[in-house]
Amino acid sequence: MRKLQVLTVLSIGIMASATGFIQAQATDYTYFVDFSTKTVANFDDYVQTFNEDTYDLDNELDFTFNTTYKMNACPPSAATDMIFEIRYRLNATGTTYITTINLPDMPCETTDTFYQITGSINLPDDRLSYLIDDDANFIRFQPTIFFGNSSATLGRILTLTDPEIVFSVNYQFNTTYLFNYFLSDTQYITNNSSAGWSLSGSYVNDFDYVMTTAGNDRYFIINSVATNYGITRNKWAIDYNMEYFRGESIGARYKLIADGTVTVTLDPSAQRFWQPVYDYYYLNAANNSQAIVDAPEFNFTYEDCGWDVFDIPCFINNGLAYITNDAPIISDAITLLNAGIAMAAQTFGIIGAFSTDNVFGYLILAGFGYLAVRWFLKND
Repeated sequence: MRKLQVLTVLSIGIMASATGFIQAQATDYTYFVDFSTKTVANFDDYVQTFNEDTYDLDNELDFTFNTTYKMNACPPSAATDMIFEIRYRLNATGTTYITTINLPDMPCETTDTFYQITGSINLPDDRLSYLIDDDANFIRFQPTIFFGNSSATLGRILTLTDPEIVFSVNYQFNTTYLFNYFLSDTQYITNNSSAGWSLSGSYVNDFDYVMTTAGNDRYFIINSVATNYGITRNKWAIDYNMEYFRGESIGARYKLIADGTVTVTLDPSAQRFWQPVYDYYYLNAANNSQAIVDAPEFNFTYEDCGWDVFDIPCFINNGLAYITNDAPIISDAITLLNAGIAMAAQTFGIIGAFSTDNVFGYLILAGFGYLAVRWFLKND
């Protein structure tokens, strides 16, 4: 009866949510992990979750520039023209692909003012493959922020505090995967800047977080220790206490900061710019190897019911024992059903420990067992 009640509630919940009767609110879940404890020498022990042939794979790369700024004088009150170029090269050779984004002007302000802009691109599938697989291929990203050089701003000095360019890459595969690990491989290369750009401080590159989405919910594993990783190539296999994440996408965010104060002296005859350079080799997910779980089987043995004609459970048990053990054809089907359940338990052990008290898990296994029976008996 308890199973029937649980199954009924489960069915109603699924039906109601499918019809919109129950609407779940989007929620962000945040976990903190010291990424320095998650570095690996290579990814040989991990089997990646998806590849370039994964069905309905899509991507989005977002770049954000933000800073606090002020100017030495107004007038002239002319705003500073701003341009953002998202540049990248495959394996740092050949064609430079450029997406140019005209940005809102930076208004003339003599007190600290916040400024932030965002641009996005999508990689074609043949270029996305450079990030999907763990191999020698990589993409060199060179996001470039330009400060306008109009005559109206001759000699203007901009003071920027902690300007940063934040880069995030997200894959959407529009179906659900289970995984423990987020696998990432990146390397900061250098910062290019024009004349008239001067930093009082140092450049800091930080691998900020990894994330996944499940429906409207988002799950973030955030680097709990802000670290300057320098120019070392870093490989991470990031998990959170070996918990499973059910995701329809994965993503990672990388942050490059000019930590300190930057002065930018504008000149109408020369364009000023800042261009961080970094390589992204790999972003994927993987499952931890799991032991085969104990799967329930349909197994009935005969019992001595004695002369108590009211011992209905005993007689039912013996009837089932006959069906599963001795009845022609049917017992063979039950044997195949149990084989299907065992096979499903091995394949889908990551779903959880299945038992007769786990209705959802039991139904999943029975369903796969039923498919196994159909396959063996009818070959369809």
